[in-house]
Amino acid sequence: MPIPFRLNHNEIMVAGKILHFPHIIYSVREMDDRLVILTLPPTGISIGADEINNVYGISQQGQLLWRIEDAGLLYGLPNPVTYLAIWINDSGKLIATNFALNVVIKPATGKIVERGLTK
Repeated sequence: MPIPFRLNHNEIMVAGKILHFPHIIYSVREMDDRLVILTLPPTGISIGADEINNVYGISQQGQLLWRIEDAGLLYGLPNPVTYLAIWINDSGKLIATNFALNVVIKPATGKIVERGLTK
């Protein structure tokens, strides 16, 4: 059964609990008894701690479980990573992308388990 939730700009209500995020919630996907959300920072601003690693996991009880692992640190990338889309692919993998880098996320932990460059 789907996890009921309600969105209001940068807030999500799950199981009666409201979680606040630094930017508008752009996308929500349900996977493995949790919600995965993508926040979308405004364009034209400098990249800060609130703008990077902007994918989060929330339990069906409304608890923040994780923030995506830092791909920049994990792979030694020269620039911080702000994701622009999340989806579940045909193989059932949770994917986040910034249209230069795709990563596969473990939904239970937010750890990155694969990466690939887009063309």
